[in-house]
Amino acid sequence: MKVPFFRLALALALVTVLCPAAASAASLREEIDPMVAQKRFDEAEARLQEVLGQDPGSVDAHMLMGNLTLYRFLDGAGQVEIAANTRESVFEPDIGFIREPLYIVPPDVGRAAAGHYLEALTLDPARGDIHRGLAYTYAMALMKDELLARFPVMFRELPGERSTLMFNMGDYARMLRERGRLDWCLEAYGVVLELYPDHPGVLSDVAGVYALEGQPDKAVATIRKALGPDVRDEFILGNGIVILTVAGDHAGALAAMERSEEHRKGGSDKVFRALKGLAEGREEWKKALDAYPEKDGSAQEDELARFLLSEQFRGDFEGFSVAEEKAQSPWARLLVYRWGMRAFALRGQPFLYYAVMQAAYGNHAEALEAFAQAEERAATLDVQEKQALSFYQAWSLQDSGRTQKADGKWREMIKSGEFYIASAAAYFLGRNLYTAGRPQEAVSMWETVSDRAGDSKYSTLAFNAILAVKEGRLPAFAR
Repeated sequence: MKVPFFRLALALALVTVLCPAAASAASLREEIDPMVAQKRFDEAEARLQEVLGQDPGSVDAHMLMGNLTLYRFLDGAGQVEIAANTRESVFEPDIGFIREPLYIVPPDVGRAAAGHYLEALTLDPARGDIHRGLAYTYAMALMKDELLARFPVMFRELPGERSTLMFNMGDYARMLRERGRLDWCLEAYGVVLELYPDHPGVLSDVAGVYALEGQPDKAVATIRKALGPDVRDEFILGNGIVILTVAGDHAGALAAMERSEEHRKGGSDKVFRALKGLAEGREEWKKALDAYPEKDGSAQEDELARFLLSEQFRGDFEGFSVAEEKAQSPWARLLVYRWGMRAFALRGQPFLYYAVMQAAYGNHAEALEAFAQAEERAATLDVQEKQALSFYQAWSLQDSGRTQKADGKWREMIKSGEFYIASAAAYFLGRNLYTAGRPQEAVSMWETVSDRAGDSKYSTLAFNAILAVKEGRLPAFAR
């Protein structure tokens, strides 16, 4: 389940990352770029050394030397890869996928490239492209201290770019998270907030990081700071709507939606108000839809709104099931589930659906309470729904650190007829054994599914974990 928690930023294409030269460097680039494209790296380096011998103060030659250092590394690393999916979430079932490689530049390469960029900046400290190339290099090389020290320098040297510079810095911060360092990512955002105190856009991005990492309390506190009275930025408001709805702050989410011109034009604020009233048991809930705009069916919740206004909607459990299927946005689905939990309190489905969605967003305290309610009503669930209840409840326990309780659930599923579920159970049981200091028992558990590596993400993870243990390495989850 993907959540639009981050401001959309321009993609950092390779040519941008590697510092596109200013107009004055056009002729030199016209010489060097064909050599690089043809992988004539030694020839390109010799030419740049010749230029620097004639003009040691050539900013562009120093910059292109930095580019060349990275090009050599990136050429050896490849431009696409089949990446193993090492994320353990049950909501991400893919075994692997083709993507651009997540480069981690070796420290020696990072320092060498950075040295050239720093020399260029010594000669021309106002070149924004070189500053960004240097920061990107630091992020790719996990040179956290150098990166964080660079942010204030960029802020000082590039006063004309400050309105966008904070989002460049956010990109570099998230690169640290993508490379497994959430702590460094948040530390980097802390520096950005020192430079841009309480900036709504930066706070919104930080709230997104917390939300994606399953820290809803911090996400809510941060997004509330971002949603100042004058904020009209659609992405910040969109973040607020999702994060606050997940947290159950429907009034706050509605207030954000009513400030969003985009949502008002589509009538989403009216749908939200109606669903909020329905969830709260207000008899007049449908009045909120009286002025719902006549549309061509293109707005996100048009189909749901038309159903709620139709004679087919009678407010019964069948109507709940249809509304649940028609709801498209996270906030609409959560509000429909809230209505179902109130109106059909003897049925397990609304509690189950709500719990699964909360688990997907990492809001495990809320999810586990709803799972418990669904469990009490298990007699109303069919076989498939009961299996889903056990599976997602086990994941929520596992992901929130309640591993002993999770193990009880995983053991129930170890013989499931659905291999994805059985392999997940075996993988997590083994993982928890390994973490408890029992690696050989962990290997024995993983071996129950590792012979089918490639049939599911978890059997593949089990196979890789066994290989790591036998070779004296740490499994991916322990690194």
